[in-house]
Amino acid sequence: MAYISKDKLKQAIKTVAEQLLNQYGEGELYGFALCTDDSVETLYHAACTKEWTSHHPREYALCPTEWELALENAQAIDEISIELQSWSGRLKPDEEWHIARDEHFEVLVQAMVECQEEGNLSGFAFLCVTSVSALLYDLAFDAVSRLNGEDLADEYRVFFE
Repeated sequence: MAYISKDKLKQAIKTVAEQLLNQYGEGELYGFALCTDDSVETLYHAACTKEWTSHHPREYALCPTEWELALENAQAIDEISIELQSWSGRLKPDEEWHIARDEHFEVLVQAMVECQEEGNLSGFAFLCVTSVSALLYDLAFDAVSRLNGEDLADEYRVFFE
């Protein structure tokens, strides 16, 4: 059972994506990502421009933790992060905890997929939900596949396996 609201998360994604698109322009942005830790207890967003990707190795364009953009006042994302921080204290670190962690990651992915399907992320060429830890790479690879298709997912996997 997830302790965060997918609808609230979707609204946060829409708000931040819209702010980025307004600030940098529809054709200027390349990537948008939600990033978390290996416990899915924190959340932040990252983005990068097409210009930035042209000055860095290709694998950096697929690695949100290297991207240069994040809105400093992303209150909507920060509120979700606070909700995520509170969930883990409710469970002991056992199988139930791991199941809840994976369910929270899935809520992040589902929210991104639904925002994409609704056209709220059309200004971005690459979308990602990832963790800063290798513990969740399988979930991140699946997310990249669901958000971008197999060709880009295969390229992502080659760089990060």
